[in-house]
Amino acid sequence: MEWFDEFVKETVREWAQKDKDEVLKLHEFLELMVAEGFTTVELGKEGEHFVRKTLINKKYQAVLSAASRTPSDVWAITNMGEYHHIMLVQVKTTEGDRPASLNQENVDELKALASFVVNRLKKSSKVPKEFSIKSLVLSIGYAGIISDNEPQVHGAKCYCMWYADKLANTLERVRVQVRTAHRLQA
Repeated sequence: MEWFDEFVKETVREWAQKDKDEVLKLHEFLELMVAEGFTTVELGKEGEHFVRKTLINKKYQAVLSAASRTPSDVWAITNMGEYHHIMLVQVKTTEGDRPASLNQENVDELKALASFVVNRLKKSSKVPKEFSIKSLVLSIGYAGIISDNEPQVHGAKCYCMWYADKLANTLERVRVQVRTAHRLQA
């Protein structure tokens, strides 16, 4: 699915334009953190790359959101035969014993992004005509990563999923597949 990388870049740009002031504030804050000697940006990137690699090993095409400009740090897609699955994952990484979890505001932001992505899938020239949202499952989730020596999943969760009506007959199997993918286990 060669188009997916370009679609993600385009959608991230569109999302960032929507909330331009918030993005600028975030970048200023992150630059200040780095200038003060904090390494949270590097640590966060380590966790994001670990999640991306894990999803690639699970046969997903996975892309990092440029400069974390959307609520989803990792975007992934795979063809599951009867449907395409797009995952939007927010990653929290720590060197301690517990990564931060998502609060309701984080989950609501991911839900808003998911809605935005579905609309972009319908309108984007990057999406091939043969790709149909009629066979799409889109899910949002969280990955908590502990990065002491080797990164490892400490907690992962699927918060919500949206699916095409034509998948209603096989919904329980689809739910199991999506939740399994979100667990990020080898």
